[in-house]
Amino acid sequence: MFLTNARLKRYLFALLIGATPLASQAEVLFEENFDDQPDWTSEMYSTETQKDVLDGDTMPVGWDASYTGGGFGNDPIQILASQSDKARGGTGKAFVSWKEHNAERAKQFVSNSTLAKRIEGPNGIGVDQLYAEFWVRFDPNWTAEENQSKFFRVYSSRPGGNLFNAFSGGDSGPLFLFDYRHSNNFGAQNNLTFRGGPWGHNYKPDWPPSVPVGNTNFLGGSMLQQVIDKENGGLIPAGGNENGIVTHDMVWGPPSTGQWTKYGFFVKMNSSISAADGVFMQWIDDLLVLKSEEVQWVMPNSENLTPNEVKWNAIAIGGNDYIGGEFPHPIYPNEAEHEEWYAIDDFVISTEIPERLMNGNPSPPRPPTSIDIN
Repeated sequence: MFLTNARLKRYLFALLIGATPLASQAEVLFEENFDDQPDWTSEMYSTETQKDVLDGDTMPVGWDASYTGGGFGNDPIQILASQSDKARGGTGKAFVSWKEHNAERAKQFVSNSTLAKRIEGPNGIGVDQLYAEFWVRFDPNWTAEENQSKFFRVYSSRPGGNLFNAFSGGDSGPLFLFDYRHSNNFGAQNNLTFRGGPWGHNYKPDWPPSVPVGNTNFLGGSMLQQVIDKENGGLIPAGGNENGIVTHDMVWGPPSTGQWTKYGFFVKMNSSISAADGVFMQWIDDLLVLKSEEVQWVMPNSENLTPNEVKWNAIAIGGNDYIGGEFPHPIYPNEAEHEEWYAIDDFVISTEIPERLMNGNPSPPRPPTSIDIN
C-alpha cells in the first residue's frame, strides 16, 4: 500500500489529537494552523496601517483586523505557501512577522505586525475566562542583543470601539500583553504587561505584588519552576550562565537550530469591581511558570461597568517591535535595511485549561514531515 505524506500526516495527527485532547470540542473557541489559509500578506490588498473586516478589508479567514507598519522590503505580516519552511513541522503555513532595525531610533518600536480577532463566545459578548496557546520560532539570523517584540495579547474591547485603541481613555481594558525581550545587561526576559479595566479606565493601576507585572529573568525564584534549557539540556540553572544571566539560546534555543517554544496563558475575570479574585497563569513548554489568583482586572470606573458587562472579547498575535543598538553605535547601518522574522503557529483558544496541563502532561509532538509507506 502507498500512503502519501499528506495523508499519513493527517492520519497520525488525528491519532495524536485523539489521544491527548486540547479540550473538549465544545470548549474550543478558535483554532488556527494557517495551513488552509489563502496566501495573504498585510499589504496585499491595502497599504493602510489599520484594516478591519468591518470596513470591508480582506483579512485571513477567521481574523478581523490588522495594524502594521515598517518593513523595508517584506510586508510586516506574511502567511504564504512559499514560506512553508517557517511553519511548524516544515510544511503548510505560519504567521510570519517581519521586523526592522532603525539605527537612529534605538529601542523604539519602529515596526508593527498585529493580527487581531474578536471573540464572541456562546453569548456573543465574549467570555469570562480564556485559555490561549501557540508556538514560536525565530529567524536563524535573529539578533539577540537589544531586541523586543510583542507576541500576544488578550483583552476586552469596547463594543463598536477601535480594536487597537489601547491607551488610557481608549477602547481597551482590561488587557494582558506578552512580549519577547532580550537585553545585553539582563539577558532573556519574560515581559508581562497588565492593564486594568474597563475600556480605557485604570490604565496603570497599582497592582499588588502577587500580580507578576514587568520582567522576570528566568533565574531561580523569578518563576514557579525553571524552564527547559534548549541550549545545554536539562533545566535552566537557577543562577543562569557563568555571567549570571539567561540567554536567548537557553530559553528559545540557538536560532540556527529552528527550535519551537510553546506558550500558554489563562485569564479569568474577577467576580465584581475590585474583587481580588481574577486569575492569570502562564506556561512555557507546558511547564506552569506563573500564577496569580488575586488580579483585580476590573476596578472602579466612572461608567460603573462591572465584570459581568466586561468580557474577554479580543485577542491578537504579533505587535510592535524593535531591534536595538544604541545610537551612534547601532547594530546595523541603516543602509543595510536589516530585517528579521519570527513565526507563530498552531494557535488555539478555549474557555478551559486543557486537561493535559492540569494533569502535568506535555503536548504531543507534531507528526513526521517526510515518511513514505509502500
